[in-house]
Amino acid sequence: MSKKQIFIGAGVIVALGLATVVAFRSVGPGKANAATAKVLISSAHAYLIENGGRVRELATGDTITVPAIIETDALGKASVFFADGSVARLDGGTRVALRESVYDAKNGKLVVRIALTVGRVWSKIIRLATPDSVWEVETSRAVATVRGSAFGAANDTRRSTFIGSEHTVDITPIDPKTGQPLRDETKSLGEDKFVVVTDSDAASAVKGDWQANIQDVSTDTANADWVNENESADADQDNALSGLEDLAPRERTKRLLESFGIPTDDGPGVDGSPKDSTGDASGATSANNPPRDGTFGSTTTPPVGGGNIGVRATALLVAPASPLLNLVEGEKVLFSAVVKFSDGTTREATKDAAWRVLGPIGSFSAPGVFLPLLDPSVSEFGEGSGAIVAVWKDPSTGAEFLGKTSIFTVKARVEIIPAEG
Repeated sequence: MSKKQIFIGAGVIVALGLATVVAFRSVGPGKANAATAKVLISSAHAYLIENGGRVRELATGDTITVPAIIETDALGKASVFFADGSVARLDGGTRVALRESVYDAKNGKLVVRIALTVGRVWSKIIRLATPDSVWEVETSRAVATVRGSAFGAANDTRRSTFIGSEHTVDITPIDPKTGQPLRDETKSLGEDKFVVVTDSDAASAVKGDWQANIQDVSTDTANADWVNENESADADQDNALSGLEDLAPRERTKRLLESFGIPTDDGPGVDGSPKDSTGDASGATSANNPPRDGTFGSTTTPPVGGGNIGVRATALLVAPASPLLNLVEGEKVLFSAVVKFSDGTTREATKDAAWRVLGPIGSFSAPGVFLPLLDPSVSEFGEGSGAIVAVWKDPSTGAEFLGKTSIFTVKARVEIIPAEG
């Protein structure tokens, strides 16, 4: 993704009226001294999921207070810039929990921990200046830890994929029972290499027998375009930082954000901490970790429209948690339904909606949980096409809203049976 494409994307958001932010707009849960991150939206739509399940659409220039949960729909993309200018780029159909962000402007210590639930996230780390600095991206199967690097991570219901781009990435399997990293099984992933970690790999690691199949990235055709896009964006970021090395961290990060069209004035300090009454940023900042599953305490649904008088529902948006490309029978897909209101706010309504499948491609086992399975009438052809529809009824007015996906294809699962010798 080149810088030109970034500005085009941001321009589209402005045209849609979604990125008219002139100054910081704090939109996350957390204490006043919590660490923050800046957002660049390159494609709609990206959402912040707040306490109680409330969903708020993000716009370029928003400030997110960590911890926080961010989700993009199938077409959405978002870049989250941290205090020192390092960035996490979320692809479409991605959900992450920003579990921790600590930055000390005095000595350059940076700690960032991200939990990737589903989708793809690319990390570009500027520099980890102190021995206790760390950047981690964790999935349910493994955690990637780096010290000044660039790498990608992808996660779905069957596998976690880690892709090395700059320097070395340590990949550590996670014990599926305890959730703890198995440090003795850590493998180093070099530049232009990738490794896939499955549930069976994690089980093998518990026994001390994980044989990591590290391969050349050129063979990872599923992620090739995404890797090229992000390595191009990394080069753009390096160019933007060129000549700024001697500036103070606060000013350097401010210049970087401005080069990408991200507002930086009138809000929390760009070094990751709120401004005090004199306008100066404080030193170290930190935040407590939310649960590993990326959820916050209560899931109680707030009042429709946030309880504001005159606010009404206007539309229902339906989006998959991962792109509906190369979908094969048996691969569970999670969908979300989001109600959009007249005041611009949104609310998740996945559990409240009625879900239907159009076409002979599968069924729902629970609200938002789609199980692809071809009907016998089309299975002989090897694939079938259809769409997903959700209907939500406004309890205050009785009006029904329908949201649907575009038509997509489900392919038959082919099992290869070894020939008997």
